[in-house]
Parts: sequence; structure tokens; C-alpha cells
Amino acid sequence: MLLCSVKNNISLLLCGVFLLLFVPFAHSQRENFPALINQTRPAVVTIVVFGSGEKPIRQGTGFFVNNNGHVITNRHVIEGAQQAKIITSEGKEYIANKILAVDTSADLARIRIDSNDQTPSLKLNTSVPKVGERVLIVGSPKGLEQTVSEGIISAVREVPGIGLVYQTTAPISPGSSGSPVISMKGDVLGVATLQVKDAQNLNFAIPSTRVLTLQPIGERLLIEWSTGLSREQIRQAFELAQEGLIQYAAGNCQEALRFLDRSITINDKNPLVWSTIGDCSRQLQQFDRAVSAYSKAVSLGEDGAITYTRLGRSYIGANNFDQAIVAFTNAIKSDPSSADGYEGLCIAYNGVGLEQETVQTCTRSIALDPKRTLPYTMLADLHVKKKQYDSAISYLKRAVELNPKDTRVRSQLIQLYFVKLDLPSAHREYTALKEISPEAARTFESGLRYLENRGRYQGNQ
Repeated sequence: MLLCSVKNNISLLLCGVFLLLFVPFAHSQRENFPALINQTRPAVVTIVVFGSGEKPIRQGTGFFVNNNGHVITNRHVIEGAQQAKIITSEGKEYIANKILAVDTSADLARIRIDSNDQTPSLKLNTSVPKVGERVLIVGSPKGLEQTVSEGIISAVREVPGIGLVYQTTAPISPGSSGSPVISMKGDVLGVATLQVKDAQNLNFAIPSTRVLTLQPIGERLLIEWSTGLSREQIRQAFELAQEGLIQYAAGNCQEALRFLDRSITINDKNPLVWSTIGDCSRQLQQFDRAVSAYSKAVSLGEDGAITYTRLGRSYIGANNFDQAIVAFTNAIKSDPSSADGYEGLCIAYNGVGLEQETVQTCTRSIALDPKRTLPYTMLADLHVKKKQYDSAISYLKRAVELNPKDTRVRSQLIQLYFVKLDLPSAHREYTALKEISPEAARTFESGLRYLENRGRYQGNQ
């Protein structure tokens, strides 16, 4: 019994000593977090990636690896890039249009900013971390710049086709790709690469040793690397596209297409060129070609409300109302305040006979932009089908107030006044139409004479 008691006391004593040693250590690590974060952040950057258009196609994270402006990130972050904007923790912005080295299997790349500024940098730690070692990740998840997450190294694994990877419990979300995985000493253990979706704590980083073995490719322009074109080919494609845009602005669509078509035979990855081909084709009523061109522009990142709306109108021109509904719905998703998108959706729904949806989208388009005439005429048509002529006239009169020179709307009004046998109103609209377009007014002269004769006949009864 005495021996047992002594053993128990020794165990308790050892546990107490362990806790006394470990708890202050763990507490000191926690206390060092703010200092460690402040030390790391200046070298961590947000990378905004652009194709040939003005709209970013992707965002990720990177970090300066030396004082000469070299940035390490994931290869997939700059995939398809023609230019990248580098944003520091202080909000300073640089352009990066050069790529220096790539490792495809490790998903790593080294790019350089276009500046002679001395940049803060992080030191690489090439030793393999221990499982359980605490780490920090500083990145831009979902565009939230300089976000810090913490965790531990939960495993060190060999992955076929990649090699050594570190598994960590520190979250890696979209936008955090390329973030440094920081040890408690402030150096970089690895580069955050991917997260397994629908799984907890399955986040992976590529070891820093792979950064040191990145294969140099010479100093190439990002556009050269992403398109596989030479600088001469890039110049030729640009000049042809520029001439095509000039011709389009001058209203010469046939000539514009001649230059734009030649441009895309050299570089078919320019969404602005494809979008302009769509614009010209739509003006020339080549709707199938317009659909193809706008779809290509969307696939290259030109996926804003304007492009989707033009795609939808091209589908309407091709009498494909179902696909038009899809395109206009995407336009509204991209910009919920798009009056054009709702107006197009109104036309498309009417085209497939969905009356309730037509009313809802036309009404929404008017609410967003009360000066639009087309939704009023669409609503008027629906009331005409129901023989609700007074309501239809009310909508058309509002459209005429907005655009007094719209001969089509005035013609519709005259026709409705004929139906209602309202000679004074029909004559008033006829007179207004005649001032705008005598030719358009001439088509209603026989109808007016009929109403006048009918009135005389009834007056003699």
C-alpha cells in the first residue's frame, strides 16, 4: 500500500511539473500571435488577375520571397492571366506582368512586380515540420484581404504525381490559394494550395523546398505564357483588333469583322474581340453567329450583365426563347438592378407564353427604369389579348408620353381607338402621327373615313 501511494504521488508530481512547463509555453505562443501576424503581413499580398478585359477573372494570394519584388503564388491563380495587380497590406498596388518560374506538378509560380521598390519578404524554412506543430495562414479568402487563420500540421504525406505535401487544420478557402503557411518562428513552411470540398480539416500545402527548385522559364510576359504566343503574334493580334474596334466605332461592321476575324485566328482568347464580333453580327442580324461569339466571350470571363443581355437578345433574334431566358437570368444574377435584363426576360417569357412571368418582369423593368417604353407596350399587348382595351390604351399612352415620336406605338393606339370606335381619339393620334411620318399615317386614312361615315350614318338614323 505504501509503495502504491508513493508511485501515485510521483505520477502526480510529474504531471504537475509537465503542466508547469507546458502551459506557460503554450501561453507564450498565443501571446506571440499578434507580433507574428504583424511581422508577416507586410510581405503577404493579394493578387487580382486580369485577362484581356477590364473585369478580374480571379483572385488569390501570394508573398514576397525576396526584396526584388518576386512573388510566390499558385500556378492556377495566374492561369490565363495577361496581367496581375499586386496589393500589399498597406494598400499599395503594383502591376505584375512577368513570370519567371513555374512548377506545374506542385502548382507553384514565381512572378515579378513591375517596380524597383524594395519589398519586405518572408524567409523559407526547408525543414519538414513535425505533426502537431502550430501554423498560421495569412490570405484573402473570398476577397477578404489579410485574413489570418490558425491550426496545426495534421499530417505529412506523399501524394502520387505531386510528392510531399503538408496537411493542416488551418482553413484554406477560395482566395487563399498561394498563401504562406507560417511557423511560430515566422518563416514559411509551405504554400497553401488546395482544400478538399465537403471535408473538414483537409487542407494542403506544398513544402517550401519546392519553391527553391522552381524551374526558371526566362523572364516572359504573362500574356506570352498564358496564350503560348510570341510577342510578334501578340502585337499582330492587338493591331488587328484595334483596327477592327475603330471600324466598329465608325459603324462599318462588315469591315470591322474582317479585321476582328483575322485577330482571333492569331489569338482567340481575347473576350473583348469576341464580344465586338457579337455586336457586329447582331447588327447585321447574323444571330447564330452573335450567339456563338457572345458565348465565347462569356467563357473567357466577359460574363457581366451587359454581355449576358446581348447574348439573350441574340437568342431572341434566333427565335430561341428558352436559351434567351437562361441568358437574361444570368444577366440579372450578375446585376440584380439590370433593367435591360428584366426587359429582355419580359420579352422571352412572352415568347414562350408565360403570362404571369411576363407581367412580373415587365413591371420590374419599369420599376428599375420608368423611362423604358418597351415594357409598357408588352403589357399593352397582354391586355389586348384579353380584350381589355382601356388598360392597353393606358399603357400605350404612357409609352407615347415617354417617346412622342415612336410611330409604332402611335399606330397601335390608333388601331385600338378603331376597335373602340373612338373617332376623336383616333383622329387626334392620326394627326400627331402624320406630323412625324406622313407615310405611316396614310395607312389609317381609310379607317378614319369609315368611322366618319359610320358616325354620319348613325347621326341620320
